[in-house]
Amino acid sequence: MGKSRFGKRIISMITIFSAMFVFASCMPVEHTYDVRHKIEEDAKLLINDFLDKNFRGAIASDVKMVEGDLVKIPDGHYWGNFPTYVAKADFEYSGESYRIYADTDTKEIYTDYYFDEVMTSMSGIIEEAFFDMGMDVKAAVTEISLDTKIENSGIETKNYGFCPTTVRISDAISSDIKPENIRGFLDKAVLDKENLISVTVSISEVGRVLDAKDRDELNAMFPGISSYKITEYAADVADIIRSGAKPPKTAGLLMQSRCNFYTDSYYAYEYDVINEDYVYINVPVKEYTEDGVNDLAIPRITVSYSTVTVDIDNELISPMFVFFKDLKDPDAMVNVRFLASYGKADDDEGEMYSLEDCGGGYYTLRGANNSEGFKTYSGIRIEGIR
Repeated sequence: MGKSRFGKRIISMITIFSAMFVFASCMPVEHTYDVRHKIEEDAKLLINDFLDKNFRGAIASDVKMVEGDLVKIPDGHYWGNFPTYVAKADFEYSGESYRIYADTDTKEIYTDYYFDEVMTSMSGIIEEAFFDMGMDVKAAVTEISLDTKIENSGIETKNYGFCPTTVRISDAISSDIKPENIRGFLDKAVLDKENLISVTVSISEVGRVLDAKDRDELNAMFPGISSYKITEYAADVADIIRSGAKPPKTAGLLMQSRCNFYTDSYYAYEYDVINEDYVYINVPVKEYTEDGVNDLAIPRITVSYSTVTVDIDNELISPMFVFFKDLKDPDAMVNVRFLASYGKADDDEGEMYSLEDCGGGYYTLRGANNSEGFKTYSGIRIEGIR
């Protein structure tokens, strides 16, 4: 949802405590059609009134009540799939799609309309943090998840009378948060460890792979951010991403490292480009953990006139970015067959891909279900290239 911007895939999630999920699966629905219908009708009025006042001409659709988190009460029981006062919907405005929530009890509205501004402000916060850590990097937040807890005093259920209602959303923020106060909102949010913020960040000009000490410093500065996915690109790619424009399709060749930071864990990969004849692959060559650095097996590429075989020993390494140059027939269809760990092709016929022009004389694979043109490879045989 939200304004079209490269990489903006706001993670839509109504969090349900996983440890309690088994209990929920065997419990009856604790709300009636009448309860759900009333909440959804009330929400429609709130949402349409808000849109009419703030986004004239916007059209809301698919208004649905949000079922609540599981809550354990003093007698040891868990509430089942109970109702809440919160409903969600999508709305269209100026050709873009957005998400909106209405709390029919408090009359509060939550939306992702300003998420572009949220990511821009968060980019500045991340840059400042790296500067304080001694690194003058450029940063661009391309994904963000902000955990918001919506609580109400209670709502009538089918079998248990009133029950507490708790909803957690991560793809919208209060409509009271506007561009002029987003930075202040984020400055507070990153300090509250209950917020469970997740960010995906593209950076450049680091000069080294980020390590566990960097994670510890970030955790100390921002207890409200529970996870980071940090990708380092060459400087020109990071600049493009930060501008909000879509980066070149060859950006995968310019990726230098990728790190995952969590509150109590860390791992990272250093990438390098290898090539054989007209095949170029950007692959992880080193693995970084809190225990040290491990060299990774480099894929073996063998090329013949009709077949390219990419054999990767470590199936856990992902993603790889595969490119081709100097193709005689860029419109050719290719057959990709995944290899088993023992190096022999699987029995299935594989997946058919076309060659996509990435500019600069590079091509990559694109399949029907491969909208980004990239795929995670653990070992492939590509047939029919030339």
